Amino acid sequence: MPSNSAIRGPSWRPPGTWGSLASLPIGWLILTNLGWQGVLFASVIVTVVGVWASQAVLDRTGPKDPGAIVIDEGHQSYGVTAEIASRLNEKAFYHLDAPVLRMGAMDVPVPFSPALEDITVPTPERVVENARKLCAGELIHAA
Repeated sequence: MPSNSAIRGPSWRPPGTWGSLASLPIGWLILTNLGWQGVLFASVIVTVVGVWASQAVLDRTGPKDPGAIVIDEGHQSYGVTAEIASRLNEKAFYHLDAPVLRMGAMDVPVPFSPALEDITVPTPERVVENARKLCAGELIHAA
């Protein structure tokens, strides 16, 4: 049976690469107006804000949260989810009851067909299913 996206036609949801695509003009503006020093400064600011934000989230939810799921529409391997999961494991290891679960797109080229795309990226149903398993203490293999 075809998925709902195959029946309803093209979806208006943007692909996971739009955020990366939006950062290119911003980086270009910083580079042309401030030079490489501006790019370096912006990178340091983004890193500092990211570290501060992750620590703030950990301080508020760490002891109360038994597990974590990191989800991205981008490829699961070698992506942002790996860095976020690594930071969670490093900072919240003693608060977690299970390993951090990473959910991302399959490591295949992104298909053109919406029906096939729904198979390769994490769906809300699979996220809910894995969250329930995590809360129940079941072993999860997301790949």
